[in-house]
Amino acid sequence: MTVNHLNNDPPINNQITIKTFINFSDNEKILCSEPVEIKVTMFFLDIQPLLEFSKILNCINSIVQISTKNGNNIFQSDGKLILDFPTIQINFQEEFINPNKITANLYLIDNEKLSISEFLESRSETNFNPTARYLFVGERFEAIDAEKLSKEFMMNTIFLNRETGEINTFFPYEFSDVQNISTELKKIGHCNAEGVVMDNGYLSLFPEKYPAFWKNSTILLLYNYEPPYAISTTGDKKGIEIELLDLILTVINITGIYTQRIGFYDNSSLVLMNHEFDVFFGNFGPQQSQHNDYTVTYTQDSVHWFVPQPKMIPKWKFVYRAFSKYVWISWVSSTLITSIFWYITHVILKNQSHPKSLIQGILMVLRLFIEQPGRNQIKLLSQGILVFLMIQSTLVLNILYKAKYTYFLSGRNYDKTVNTIEYIMTNDLKIGTNKYQAGYYNDDPIMKKYIDENFVLCDTSATCVNQTATGRKIAVLKPDRKVAYISNSFLDCDGYPLIHKIPQPVVIVLKSFCFSVGHPVAPIFNRYLQYTVDHGFVEKILDKYDRMLEIKPQAVKIVRMNFDNVKAPFFILMVGYFSALCVCIIEIFLGTTPSTSRNI
Repeated sequence: MTVNHLNNDPPINNQITIKTFINFSDNEKILCSEPVEIKVTMFFLDIQPLLEFSKILNCINSIVQISTKNGNNIFQSDGKLILDFPTIQINFQEEFINPNKITANLYLIDNEKLSISEFLESRSETNFNPTARYLFVGERFEAIDAEKLSKEFMMNTIFLNRETGEINTFFPYEFSDVQNISTELKKIGHCNAEGVVMDNGYLSLFPEKYPAFWKNSTILLLYNYEPPYAISTTGDKKGIEIELLDLILTVINITGIYTQRIGFYDNSSLVLMNHEFDVFFGNFGPQQSQHNDYTVTYTQDSVHWFVPQPKMIPKWKFVYRAFSKYVWISWVSSTLITSIFWYITHVILKNQSHPKSLIQGILMVLRLFIEQPGRNQIKLLSQGILVFLMIQSTLVLNILYKAKYTYFLSGRNYDKTVNTIEYIMTNDLKIGTNKYQAGYYNDDPIMKKYIDENFVLCDTSATCVNQTATGRKIAVLKPDRKVAYISNSFLDCDGYPLIHKIPQPVVIVLKSFCFSVGHPVAPIFNRYLQYTVDHGFVEKILDKYDRMLEIKPQAVKIVRMNFDNVKAPFFILMVGYFSALCVCIIEIFLGTTPSTSRNI
């Protein structure tokens, strides 16, 4: 059978009718020939969708070029868009391993394969950055999408409709109210063959969305009880940070609802990430987190070790503790040398070698040293010179001794001077701190091992400080200003402190407030906080609480007089020795006889 094509007509509804003759033959002999019609459906290639896809792709490339800088990281959901820029392909629905903690500057999300709800649920699995820029590409976006993103403070978001090429965004705080969020989608531009065209007077794809001032808004604030920074929300002594917050929030027309955290809770990032609260403060060394946004520093404080005060030295011990042992050795040696010289002059010049003369010489020297009159007679010039200079030396030495002894008696003095953390280990004290502060010594293997073996968990209350003052078995790591503020509670009956601060600070802590990342109030709050720092408002509040610290009697630091402090009298005495010796030698050679005696 053979088919002979006769003709074809123009297609109707993508179909064409072909008229042919079908010839039936046998051994090349045609038996019959009948005309038939065959309808064939034809498929034509529509290139319009390809042109639209190319336009959208050019638009996305243009948006990326406008929105990023060299070195920015672009996270792209597992789509198939081939861009002109390097991107990091991520399947947000699976666990994202990010060992280098790379943060994105631009998120490019294919909304057809990953909905906005699914993306928000997966944010904890990535190094999520709410303040980054977001580009969602899809066919349909609604107000509910804007509402979800607003609750996560993802305001730098634009929606690209792949069908119409429209670029939309939302302005959640156009009513200047933190709670009253606007979810209306507004067109700010559209795509054409060349890229992006801005519409409706907008000049930027990511315009400013923060209001200049807020109206009747409320934020939730969580704080630790941490005097003098956070004490109470009522009364005259609210605390440094609460007074500062009240001042700034009043200016920016926002009401703060304060909640004191009960119990010990070392991680504030989860509370802020879940938006249970807006601001967290009253904490030292907060755990650094990508979900926290810290304000400018308004002051700083130092963290020190505080140990039990060493035992007090009894008053009677200052009889000998006024001088160091080297001074006492020098004094005893001078006494013996003077006595021996006195005896030798008696033996050589007066021919008196009786031991009684030596004893009398020692007693005479001792009388002079304690400023008492002697009954010995001076018959030799060498003895007179020695006695005269010895009296001058004795006067200077006694004045120094009496002044130092009186100074010690006027104050309270302690047995040991504690200036290093080695004191903690040598006295087997327990370590009272929290896990975060214990990490300060991760690079010190000896101290880290000691802390691990003697660790006692301490919260933000004064319980551990009280144990240091009364139990005397624990050393605590606390902020200096806090302990100074509560130290009046840890005094003995005479008003002296029961705890001692090791002078060398462990770390300097920069004090600031902690917002959830991307919080809309943070920028204006930060601006006014810097204003209060620059114009002295913070300093005034700090001075108020510093003046509340009662001036307490301070312990006198034990500084014994060493030889350097008393060189002058001993120098005078040595001059006396040398002069008397020279005169004695002259007297021996000249055969000088004793002159008329004179009592001293």
